[in-house]
Amino acid sequence: MIRFKPLAALLPVALATTVGAASLITQPAIADKGGGSAAPSRPSSSSGEPGPAFWALQERMDVIATRLEQAAAVTGGKDLGFANVWLDAQNARITVYRTGATGVAEQARYRQHVPPDIELLFAKALLSREQGDYLFRLVESKLAWLEQSGVVSHRRQLGGQGEPFRIYYTGDNKPSDALLEPFLLFGPGTVVFVQGDVAAAFGRFDDYPAPYYAGARIRAPETLGTYCSSGFGGLSSNGSHYLLTAYHCIHPADPRMWTWSNHLIGSAGSHDPKWDVTYIRASTAPYIYSGTSLGDNATTSVVGVAGYQYGAQVCGSGSVTYRVCGATVYSRDTWTLTHPATNENYTVSGYLVARGDQYFFAKGDSGGPIYTPSGSSGALARGIYSAFPTASQTTCPSHVTTSNCYSQALTPDLAAVANEQQLNFAR
Repeated sequence: MIRFKPLAALLPVALATTVGAASLITQPAIADKGGGSAAPSRPSSSSGEPGPAFWALQERMDVIATRLEQAAAVTGGKDLGFANVWLDAQNARITVYRTGATGVAEQARYRQHVPPDIELLFAKALLSREQGDYLFRLVESKLAWLEQSGVVSHRRQLGGQGEPFRIYYTGDNKPSDALLEPFLLFGPGTVVFVQGDVAAAFGRFDDYPAPYYAGARIRAPETLGTYCSSGFGGLSSNGSHYLLTAYHCIHPADPRMWTWSNHLIGSAGSHDPKWDVTYIRASTAPYIYSGTSLGDNATTSVVGVAGYQYGAQVCGSGSVTYRVCGATVYSRDTWTLTHPATNENYTVSGYLVARGDQYFFAKGDSGGPIYTPSGSSGALARGIYSAFPTASQTTCPSHVTTSNCYSQALTPDLAAVANEQQLNFAR
């Protein structure tokens, strides 16, 4: 039996920038910062957030999950039924999702990599990883055909707990079943249409002088009229420093970026729309603003970078919502954004993280860091806020001066960015 763990809401996506224009809530949203409190049974600190024991266990399980993925690819021949690994650090449990039956031989392939204090479970998935990868490519290639048929899709999703592949559509008219037929290559029910859209949006108020940290409020030229959050600082293989933020936060015709107090940070030298990332030439240091309230200028050092694992808990720290923890990595997604300055449409790849029905970020957090604590005082870089499902709007906390808060965020995988661009976020 396939086990489903439904999201609190399967919602449309939007950009997380402060433009104050309702017209932006029509495409996948850009996210700025997120957070969330942990479940009561989770090892926690006095603040209610996960405590050091939880993060240490999750980091250890992260390594185990990577070994399991490697085992799926090489041990005794490739496991064609492998879908993904889901982490549950709260219960010290790892679940391997596969298509078809999981016999003794398949179980042995994975059990040898899991220590006895970690519970290992197997569950059935509708689609293998290779099948999911193929569907992402197929649907992306058919977006124009779908639009000609009256179906506009700004987001595609494959969950981490055996769910079907979801094609989100805009508007109130549900597409006909006939339009699903080209995508049902792996059986009935493996691909479904779900109503939902995405949108983009643009807020620590002054990070000056250099070097610049992640989580500060930054702004583009006045012609764009927006503000965002700074992402991680990266050091390239040739010794150049770059400050990351979301691509939708930059005006391509004038790629300069300022602090909130009007000091010039630098100009973006290059962009990566497929990650919704832009690279600003500026002096940086491997730190995150990790305070939880106005005037709390606490910082956390970045000690490394790691990819997303399904079921893992993450924190975010944007310049509007400040640090929040307790969001869960739920699914792999692609989403289509419209750049607010150029009206360019571009598709981004990454993951959905969600915090139940509690806020995870607000407009103005876009570009801000998403991470997991590591050790006694460090952090592992995971991603940045890119966009949000528009239907995930929720109540804002008292310290947030906007009504635009959301419980879900779409985020690129910073480990993939670091690998492709040869960037070191820890030094």
